[in-house]
Amino acid sequence: MLPSDLLLLRKTNFALWRPNLNGHPPVLVIGAFAAGNPNSLSNRRDIPLAAAGAAAPGLWILPVAGSGLPDGIYHY
Repeated sequence: MLPSDLLLLRKTNFALWRPNLNGHPPVLVIGAFAAGNPNSLSNRRDIPLAAAGAAAPGLWILPVAGSGLPDGIYHY
């Protein structure tokens, strides 16, 4: 996979490149920032990512369309 492919993939997927192949899927932790002392995360969701496939070992993805998240801009 070329770097440009990864950038295209990120248009419709959350993506994480983790070269450590330990078999445990990473988890996307997402929610709304809640300012306070201490700061926290409200409406927290933990969503496991899936391996992208044998052609890209270490690449984990979560298609945005299947995440159940509302449309919007997400920083991760």
